[in-house]
Amino acid sequence: MKLTQERFRILSAIFEEIVTYYGPSKFHPKRPTLNIFHDGSHRSMGEHNEVKHGQEVSVNVALCDNMKDAVGTLIHEYHHHHQHPASYWRYHRMYGASGNPYEIEADRVAARDLHLFWPR
Repeated sequence: MKLTQERFRILSAIFEEIVTYYGPSKFHPKRPTLNIFHDGSHRSMGEHNEVKHGQEVSVNVALCDNMKDAVGTLIHEYHHHHQHPASYWRYHRMYGASGNPYEIEADRVAARDLHLFWPR
C-alpha cells in the first residue's frame, strides 16, 4: 500500500484512538511514539521497539495490503506496549516468533478489536 498524506493522517488519528481506548502501560512510563513508514525491503509490517527517547510503535505500510491491515498492525503493536518486556523476550527464545504467547495474544486482540477502529 502506498503511503499518502491522507493515509498518514488517518493512521495517526486512529493511533490516538487506540492509545485512548487501551490506556497507558504499567510496564512503560511514557506512551510510545508512532512511526509510519514505507520500506518494501523491511521484514515486518510492524514493530514495538525501545528507542532512545522511550518506546515506539512502527507500521510499515509497504507490507500492508490495505488500511485494514495497517490498523490491525497498530492495535497488535500497541498491545505489545502493554506486555512485560522481559517475558516477551523469554517467550521469544522459548517458542520462536510464531509460537510466542505474547504474539498470539496480540494477534487475537487485533482481530477482536479491529472493528472498533476500522472501518471509520
